[in-house]
Amino acid sequence: MKWNELSGDVVRLPITALTAQLGFVDAARIFRVLAAEAPVVLYRPRAAQRVAAHAESRRVELGGLLVGKVFGDPAGGRVAAIEICEAVPSEQFDSTAVSLSMGSEVWQHAAVYRKDDLHVVGWYHTHPNLGAFFSGTDRSTQRGFFRESYSLGLVLDPIRNQEAWFIGPESEPVPSPRIARTQT
Repeated sequence: MKWNELSGDVVRLPITALTAQLGFVDAARIFRVLAAEAPVVLYRPRAAQRVAAHAESRRVELGGLLVGKVFGDPAGGRVAAIEICEAVPSEQFDSTAVSLSMGSEVWQHAAVYRKDDLHVVGWYHTHPNLGAFFSGTDRSTQRGFFRESYSLGLVLDPIRNQEAWFIGPESEPVPSPRIARTQT
């Protein structure tokens, strides 16, 4: 996959910046899982709806970028939470039912969200009627372009209604993220 990558300037925000937006129960859940190894992934409804609409628009592989915020140790230590606020579908692509090559313009479209202090935190793509899994090519893409410990990869099969999440350069499986109730 060929992409021009923007410089990595993601700022890790303190976890209190996230918990201040949430109700007591949601904030307590986040603090409870801070001791766990995997970060909490908050998938905002707007982003989820945009990904779903894109995934269901055609029966070929489609993809795009996930844009959001990273929360944790501002000094670069452990990531506690990743908030996905927006999805940026790739508009230029070459795909079939089993392959996808996204155009580099998707990175420029994602850069628009930097004014809102959002950054690329991962990517998504579809496997129509093949199941939700990371192929060897997907793992190579993750290692090459999404190599930060917080980098997420999402694969969806819109026909079978399946999804799978992966994190970091080694594409470790992530339990399904929780759809956040707040709309911020």
